Amino acid sequence: MIDNIAVIGLGGFGKALVLALARRGKEVLAIDKEQSIVDDISSTVSHSFTLDATDGNALIETGIQEMDIAIVSVGELDQSLLITMLLKEIGIKEVWVKANDKLHNRLLEKIGADKIFQPELDMAERITSMIINPNISDIISFPEGVKLVEIKAKPSMVGKTLKSMDFRRNYGVNIIAIKRLVNFVSKDNLIDSHYQVNTVPGGDDIIEEGDILFIIGKEEELKKLTKL
Repeated sequence: MIDNIAVIGLGGFGKALVLALARRGKEVLAIDKEQSIVDDISSTVSHSFTLDATDGNALIETGIQEMDIAIVSVGELDQSLLITMLLKEIGIKEVWVKANDKLHNRLLEKIGADKIFQPELDMAERITSMIINPNISDIISFPEGVKLVEIKAKPSMVGKTLKSMDFRRNYGVNIIAIKRLVNFVSKDNLIDSHYQVNTVPGGDDIIEEGDILFIIGKEEELKKLTKL
């Protein structure tokens, strides 16, 4: 489990990231060169430092080498590349870096960044997908256009078994879980409800109204499900 994360660069994305990680109980080491920015988050995170992250000795003094992951969220290309190289030399287990464009991405690949991401591009793709396919919610995207999504069961699916729908043969996708809202009687004899998740759905399982289907497959195949 990843519990210790360093974040270098506390701009809009970096700041949001450290706050989100802290809310989830992670030990966060936050670094930025601007004192006022560090002051804004210092009471929220485990460790915070104001320093020039292109100084390798200064980085080591923070104890960053003990972190499971270091995430670089620095806007300037030259600084981003230098900081990434320093982190690799220090021996950080994984170095994740925010890229600004394709050139930045290619250069980061060449110097050995373990994971490269472009938040703006990723979010643009996600929102576009939501607009084009409003009935499909992306959860995880994999290489080669494969996605894990959740889809609310359509009326044409309700009352049918997974075997009769034969999603794999007919649509080229796999159902890996079904989430269902189930009613129960509470200790106070009141009717309440909660979600149950069937993580090993079988062919004889019947799709009910309101079910949420977790489906994995290629994007073009997933789109076919919206036409059922």
